[in-house]
Amino acid sequence: MLAMYGRELSGEEQWIRNFYIAWDALEAELKKPFTAMPTDQQKPFRPLFDSYMEEENRITLLITGAIKLGDWQTIQRVADAVKFLHSKRKFLVSVDKERQALLMLATFLREQNEKWPLKRVATLLGKRFSEDGYAALRRKCKQLGVPLCPARQTRGK
Repeated sequence: MLAMYGRELSGEEQWIRNFYIAWDALEAELKKPFTAMPTDQQKPFRPLFDSYMEEENRITLLITGAIKLGDWQTIQRVADAVKFLHSKRKFLVSVDKERQALLMLATFLREQNEKWPLKRVATLLGKRFSEDGYAALRRKCKQLGVPLCPARQTRGK
């Protein structure tokens, strides 16, 4: 999520995001040209509809529960989530695949308590030899907190 939105999403934002994903998938299916199909060929539509209804019900329960309890803060957090995510609806797929891969790698390495050499990270990302010693990749890894082995120091000639 960090690669897509620049920060981790709150619980309410996750729910609103899931709702938008289900809604967009259902809308895409509904925009396809209608043809009279036998019921067994309409099966791909049903899971999309069910997924959308599940997400809609989840948000409805969240909001109505907050109304019943007079919990205006939850309603405000939901409103803030809608405000933040509505303009980003069409960008639910990460644009920066390299950054997303590095974030997943960083999480994995921290969980395993490991450090990788920069060259191994570059190989994982499909990068070839770099004249500058992968300086840009090193900066990106540092920025994202990827645990790297210390670089070998070389003497100048």
